[in-house]
Amino acid sequence: MSKQHRTRKASSQKPRRRPRAAGASSERTAAIAESVDRRLDRLAGAFDRWGVSDIESVTFADVAEPLAFAFRSLAFSTGHSDVTSWDPDELTFLFDVVVPQVGLEPDTERMLAAAMYQLTAFLRDTGRWTGSPQALSVSLLLLQEIAGIDDLGGEQMREELTAAATTQVDPVVELGALRSLPVLQHLEALLSWLGPGRAVTATGALRLADLPAAAALVGVPVRTTARSPEPAQLALEGVAPGPSTVGSEASLVASMWDVTELASVWVTAAETGLIEIGSTRVRPTQRSADLRQADDGTRVELARHACARHLDAWLERVLTESILGPGVVAPVVSAFFGALTGEPLRAAQVAQVVVGAFVKTGEPPDRVVLDLALELAGSRLEQVVEAGFLRLEPDGAGTAYRVPDALVPAVAQAMLRFVGDDRPLDPS
Repeated sequence: MSKQHRTRKASSQKPRRRPRAAGASSERTAAIAESVDRRLDRLAGAFDRWGVSDIESVTFADVAEPLAFAFRSLAFSTGHSDVTSWDPDELTFLFDVVVPQVGLEPDTERMLAAAMYQLTAFLRDTGRWTGSPQALSVSLLLLQEIAGIDDLGGEQMREELTAAATTQVDPVVELGALRSLPVLQHLEALLSWLGPGRAVTATGALRLADLPAAAALVGVPVRTTARSPEPAQLALEGVAPGPSTVGSEASLVASMWDVTELASVWVTAAETGLIEIGSTRVRPTQRSADLRQADDGTRVELARHACARHLDAWLERVLTESILGPGVVAPVVSAFFGALTGEPLRAAQVAQVVVGAFVKTGEPPDRVVLDLALELAGSRLEQVVEAGFLRLEPDGAGTAYRVPDALVPAVAQAMLRFVGDDRPLDPS
C-alpha cells in the first residue's frame, strides 16, 4: 500500500497544525529536545515493567532513540508536544514528510514505526493513552502497516489477567491460602508487635533499639550500634525468632532500610494503609484491625491487596537491581503470566527466556554474563516458590511453574500492577 493511500486511510482531513517555518534558533531547538526527552523519561520505568511482561521482552532503551527523533520532529514541525496522544494525521506527516526529508532508509523507517507502535501499545495496555479511542485504533493500524508487524496481543493479555484477577474463590479458602504466605504472616506479626504505636526516626523508620525485635519477626537476626534487648526481653515483648534466625549470626546494620526483608514488609504496610507513619511515631490503622478481626470478605480484600502490592514491589526491585535486571526478571514474569493464562512456563524453558530477553536488546551478553544472569534468574524463581506465590509441579512434559488456585486473584492483581495497569477491576 502506498504512503498516499495510508494518508487517506488515516485521516481525510488535513493536519490541524501547520508546520512552522524552518530556521528556529539553536536555543529553541535545544529546549524542544529537552522537553521531549523529559516527557519520555517519565514513561521509562513503567514501559520497562510492561516490556518484560512477554517472553519477547522490550526495554525503553530499545526504543528511546527513535522515539526521541519522532517526537522532537513533531514538536519542532507542528508544535505537538504530548507523548501520550496524537492524531493519525500527525503520524502521516511524520512518515510522509519528515522521513523523506531526512532521507531515512526503509529499514530505519520500519524501526521508527515499530518503536512508535511499541509506545502506542504500551499506552493502550496500561491505560495511559489520553487521546480518543478512534485515534488510538487508527494509529495502531497505521504503524503496524508501516512497520510490517503483527499486533502483540497486549489488550488480550490484559483481558486474560483481568479475568484471572476477578476469579471467584471461596473467601475462607482464599484467606487461608493468603495467610499461609510468609509475607502476610510477617505483616500480621509486625502489626501485632507495633501495639498502639512505636517511635520512628526522621526517615519514617524504626529506631535502632527496636530493630533486633522487629527484624526477628521476619526471620532476620540483626544487631545495631544501639544497646540490643536481651532474649528474655524479646520474649516478654512476644517476639519469637523466625526459623532463619535460629543458629544464625546477626548482621550489623545501621538502619531499618538495611534490612531488606523488614523494609519491604514495612513499605507494604504503609502503602496499603495498614500503618500510618507520623513525624515521630507509627500507628496501626483501622485497616490493620480489620485485617485480623473483620468478616472474611473484608479480610480477603485487604490481604489480597497487601500480597499483590508486595509481589509487585519485589518484581520491581528484581528488574532494577542491576543491569542484568531485565534478563533476570523475564523468566519470573513469564512464569506468572504463563501460569495465569494457561500456558505454564516449564523449567527447561528458563534459559531460553533469559537468552531471549538479552537478544531483544540487540546486545547479546558474553558467556560469563549470561551464566550469571541464569544463576540469578534461577535464584529469583526459587525465592518466589519459597514465598508461596508459585509451585514447581511435574506433569507429562516435565516440570512447570503454576500459581496455587486460591492465590490466582492476588497474583493476577500483582501482574496488572507490574505492567502499569492500576485501573479498577470490575468483579462482574
